[in-house]
Amino acid sequence: CNLVSFLPDNPFDSSRSKFTAMNLPYFDFILSCDDVWIQNIKNIAPNASVHKVIVGYNQNDFFPVDKDNIIQKEIENFNCDVSFTGAGYSELAEGAYRSLILNHISEYNLKIWSNDDWSFRFKYYPKLKDKFIGKRLSYEELRTLYLLSTINLNMPSPQIITTFQSRTFEIAACKGFQIIDYRLDVNKFFNSDELVSFNGIEDLKEKINYFINNRDSRMSYINNLYNKVVTKHTWDIRIKEYLDLIKY
Repeated sequence: CNLVSFLPDNPFDSSRSKFTAMNLPYFDFILSCDDVWIQNIKNIAPNASVHKVIVGYNQNDFFPVDKDNIIQKEIENFNCDVSFTGAGYSELAEGAYRSLILNHISEYNLKIWSNDDWSFRFKYYPKLKDKFIGKRLSYEELRTLYLLSTINLNMPSPQIITTFQSRTFEIAACKGFQIIDYRLDVNKFFNSDELVSFNGIEDLKEKINYFINNRDSRMSYINNLYNKVVTKHTWDIRIKEYLDLIKY
């Protein structure tokens, strides 16, 4: 049989398994989500067929919620100008990137959810302590958060250089509005009227200020991106694409 490795994250990152890269020479096909890993993969696995791919999302977990079923407690918990959910990496260097960006926008009604220990960051960025809600959210809670947040700040993991992660599709599938930290793949897979990206802190603040106050513009992006995601980017569709790549 053919052995296939799917790499949605950096196989050479020191915080990941020490065996991931060592195993790659034994695979027949390697599917890499980030272009920048491919040359190093080819260097250590010269007999493998290496392909650039992107991720998808599970439509059974992420879909629009009925606003009429949202209770007052959920509104109080999740309603905010800007939300962020994701790892803070504890004391690892990757955590500095996300925490610094969030610190720069701490003047907004910002709420942060994560299962990581952020106490190390709070020593240096005390304004974030009051923004940190804590705890990892369930899929049900995420669906509600994505809808109730005016802006969902989407920051792919810092070790992801050219692409994005499933969260991009998940927010869109829940009809949430997002601003994504720019990656090269954003322009490859999305039109300018589908997904908003930011380059730099001032650009991010300008877009936060604009979209907080322009609901009609947010809704236009939400609807455009939702229509594309549900028809082109589910895991069912993506797996078929992967299978086509590994046919002889």
